[in-house]
Amino acid sequence: MASSTRDFIDPETESFVTYESSIKSGTHGEVYQKQLALVLLLRLTRERKNFHLAYELTSAEKFDDVVLYDETAKQWIFLQSKHADGKDSKIDLNGLLPKTHREKGDFSLYKYFTSYMIIRNRFKGKINIVLFTNKKLDEKLKTAEDCLAVQDRKLDEYLRFTSEGATQKSLTPTESTIQSIVEYTNKDLYSLKDAIKQLFTRGIITDQLLKYKAYLKDILKESGNCQIRFTDTFNESLIFISELYKRLQPELQNLKPIGKSPELDVNEKECGFTNLQSVEFKHLADAIKNLFHRGIVSDYLKKYENLLALILTTTAHGQLAFKETFNSDVVPKAELYRMLKAELNDMKTVISTKQKFFDGKDSRCKHHSLLFYAEASDVRQFFELLTLSVDQPEELQPFIVEELNSWMRTWLRPDVLGKLTEYHYKNAVKDLDDHFEATLKRDQGNSKPYLNQQYVSQFCNKLRLEIAKLYPELNNMNQLYINRVLIFEKEDSDETQHLKASQFHGYTASVLSLNLEDFFSLDDNTTENELGMDDRVFLSNKTCEEMTDSEFAANLMFKFSQYQCLVLTADPGIGKTELLQYLALEYQKLKSGAVYLFYLNRLQDSEEGFDNEASLNIFKCVLSDKNIILIQKALENRSDDHITILFDGYDEIHKKNIDKINRLMELLFTSKQIQVVISVRNHEKKTLQRFLKKHKISVGYFSLEPFSSENIIEYLAQSWKDKVGSDIDFKFNSYSKFLVDKFNSLCRVPLMVKMMSKLYKQRFEQFKETSMVDEEDEISYLEKEFLEVEHIYEIFIEKCLQLKIEDACHGIGKVDPNKQIFDGFYLDHQLLAIEFLDVGELKFIIKNPKYMKKWDDIKKKPPEPV
Repeated sequence: MASSTRDFIDPETESFVTYESSIKSGTHGEVYQKQLALVLLLRLTRERKNFHLAYELTSAEKFDDVVLYDETAKQWIFLQSKHADGKDSKIDLNGLLPKTHREKGDFSLYKYFTSYMIIRNRFKGKINIVLFTNKKLDEKLKTAEDCLAVQDRKLDEYLRFTSEGATQKSLTPTESTIQSIVEYTNKDLYSLKDAIKQLFTRGIITDQLLKYKAYLKDILKESGNCQIRFTDTFNESLIFISELYKRLQPELQNLKPIGKSPELDVNEKECGFTNLQSVEFKHLADAIKNLFHRGIVSDYLKKYENLLALILTTTAHGQLAFKETFNSDVVPKAELYRMLKAELNDMKTVISTKQKFFDGKDSRCKHHSLLFYAEASDVRQFFELLTLSVDQPEELQPFIVEELNSWMRTWLRPDVLGKLTEYHYKNAVKDLDDHFEATLKRDQGNSKPYLNQQYVSQFCNKLRLEIAKLYPELNNMNQLYINRVLIFEKEDSDETQHLKASQFHGYTASVLSLNLEDFFSLDDNTTENELGMDDRVFLSNKTCEEMTDSEFAANLMFKFSQYQCLVLTADPGIGKTELLQYLALEYQKLKSGAVYLFYLNRLQDSEEGFDNEASLNIFKCVLSDKNIILIQKALENRSDDHITILFDGYDEIHKKNIDKINRLMELLFTSKQIQVVISVRNHEKKTLQRFLKKHKISVGYFSLEPFSSENIIEYLAQSWKDKVGSDIDFKFNSYSKFLVDKFNSLCRVPLMVKMMSKLYKQRFEQFKETSMVDEEDEISYLEKEFLEVEHIYEIFIEKCLQLKIEDACHGIGKVDPNKQIFDGFYLDHQLLAIEFLDVGELKFIIKNPKYMKKWDDIKKKPPEPV
């Protein structure tokens, strides 16, 4: 077995940045291996694991394909991937335990055990090893219990693939199998023992001796006249050192150098040896651990202090530490000594050879062929740590797409996510592959960087920018959002219930402030048993009570389980669209099913027809074909996927499209897997109600309230980056309170608050710099400051009154002229505010044909004197 001893790998050192690797490429198996690495990179980042990933890590021997280190768990995961083209290829007993050529088989446990023996002493931390393959296990293995037993085993979620047949297996070997692996692993040591025996009994230098020449430098000593004898250190002390090493090995990495204790005299000189039978090695090992962990020098340790120089030394800084020679090499050397002592009459024999055995080249050789001495306990530990992941997916690219989609669901609004096609995802996978390849092929020789969360985040940020280029509306994703008040109506009534904090015990109607961060904190499977006693009272009585945000979320999910549809109502400008956008994204983050958000004023005309396919055609401009097929499957009961659809702006549907939109909704309501939320302005609520009642749709109604004073102040604080109620920002309190008190009715419309926050941000900064301390001076200053707001408001009113109102209410019937002026004002002041503030993400509204005429009128007609 040609391998070399490499440096010990400690993840806690500063040098844990790069690793040695020899990257290969070109075969299908390596493509599979790379896909596995990419999936794990994405999954671990999504799960916020603190990890490091290496690809083809040379030091990991046969488990080099993908290596993970979990910093939190202090654990290594070594994965070896094996991909087979043949679909019927199976792993049988001879594949796991080949009777011949035991080093050659893809799944030979003999060779993987040898690799385990190396890596367990080379890597600091806990170890788990995984054989990952798309091959299946032969059914006959179930009856191979005379060799090993196969059982299911649990594995970390990020290593699981929800694919049909995929499973994780543990193997439990019989004693005969354990002995077989032990004998195979030790065969080289036994052969070397026989070669040394022949050297000292017959004077023969065999090829086996030449193979291990570098290793034998610590065992044999050659004089100038070609005479060979055993070194002085090849003695009984090796057995003592080996027994201690085997007991300390699991914790040896954690036993750091300590200050020398005056109670303990560790002599560096040769020490007289004690009979091994008198040493209780477990007791002595525990005493050494206590010395390094707690600084305790026990009497038992003092008893054998003359032997400690065999394993301990004093560092240049005067600390007590383990010798470099106290490593895994001592175990096979000790066993070699034990066997030779039993078979040779005299260990002090000197043998003369015809040729020189050692030469100058041997002294320059840093590495040597490795020798192992395995015991049954080593084999059992190997099988405890080994997982056989079999019948895994034929290809892993779909799982990369799934992970990319899961990441996108956390930030990409459903109205954009739903448009992404397979082409977009294919390009994203290619970009990730290119990113990975470029990193591995950097001109660093064989040195490669460990990959972590930061590496994946760099790629994701780049991809995010690419998506934003395609969909400019995403530039407004970071807009301020203020939690609002929702009022829920009583069932089967147009009256409303106000959910009000502080009146819980009486179950009276009240107003409840909705924290949208917790809006979808529970899933659809929430049962009454999973809720608290107070929740069950609420659900059963259908009355109001004081509740937390999470309790409110539970109530909302209960409503979704009771109603086919929820309808959100509000006056113009109050923020229905922003609310639905926020809810859609938050719901998408927490729900596994599909979430779609549609703006009804942007849906194009579909083709004529009344069948299902024609009705769904209206989605072609806003959904990818894949997502339309998903809805189609739900309607045909060919899928279990849950779908939530949010429709914004029922009142903004053009008259010629209203019948088609109604037919579409009627179709969607036929599926129990589809839940619908619709927003509508108050003046069109009754129109929607009539439609829903006509089709016997069970509906829950709730309305969005204008900004409260607290909402306004919170918005200004976030927009101006000030802290509400801070003693340092007392001027913010004065400024914002004056604004709210004087213009409360104006600022209750969120869009107007946004306008005012931009108008007065710089002037607020100027106010902060003033030295006024007198309250009257401040009031006088602020009264002059806000006169301009009244002036702007007057301009809006003047222009709105001058507009033609022939298409008020979007051409749906004739309405009262006063109502037209009222509704027109709300619509057009928004158009003016959009233009005034240069709100780029809303400019599409101005380009809508429905609003272009009004906008032209606004720009053409100057305000007339009032």
